[in-house]
Amino acid sequence: MSLDPISLCAVGMIVILAGGGLFVRALLSREKESLWPPVAAGALLTGLGVGLAVFHFDAWIVASSLILGVAGLAMGLLRTGALAWSARLLARPVVQAVLVLTAGLGLLVLGVYQIDRDVQRDVNESDRALALMSGSIAPDLSSSVVCRTDQGRGIHLHNSKPVENDGQKPATEADFIRALKLEAHLIQTGPADTDC
Repeated sequence: MSLDPISLCAVGMIVILAGGGLFVRALLSREKESLWPPVAAGALLTGLGVGLAVFHFDAWIVASSLILGVAGLAMGLLRTGALAWSARLLARPVVQAVLVLTAGLGLLVLGVYQIDRDVQRDVNESDRALALMSGSIAPDLSSSVVCRTDQGRGIHLHNSKPVENDGQKPATEADFIRALKLEAHLIQTGPADTDC
């Protein structure tokens, strides 16, 4: 299971929504929080995430459940006081909500960064393909081969050679076809003829 950039953004948005809900609840409720709600929610979400992973659900659903489940378990652990070295600040619901919001925002930023990197790679690849297409290509009729169809009709197959321009090494049609990984594909240049 790996998270692609879109899945990472989806997980970040879900964690931000959960953190926002916790933040609003913490601001509106001034009573001391109980240990059991976050532990129960954490155990339930962690179990759900593991179950979804076993049945090969989408990565963003599994990751969201696991992240929120672990966060719930961590919140419950911080509320128990078992970790004497943890600061009192971390045991406060408002601080915990801010930490969850920060984690969600971090996931969202990481996902957007990966999307931007992938888009830039695609743009560079498109620029390279356009550069290959910019040179004009003239057919080399001297290397024409006549092939026969199933019905015996002759078809001329031509190799192309690039037109020389300004001393630059021009891209050949073969380079262009190879760059697009089309060397094993048949390219139809005219309408289908059922009589061949």
